[in-house]
Amino acid sequence: IDKEEDGEEGIDPREKLIKQVLGDAYVQESMAIIQDMIDLQPELARKTAN
Repeated sequence: IDKEEDGEEGIDPREKLIKQVLGDAYVQESMAIIQDMIDLQPELARKTAN
């Protein structure tokens, strides 16, 4: 049995994978929200200008 190099012995590899996937999903969701806000900027600027 070879130990992980990153010093996370005792952590279930499945648990580690789940955390990784959830982390990736969170990042993608955050990026999508940021992109939506960027896309809305011109529309908001037009509304406040009128």
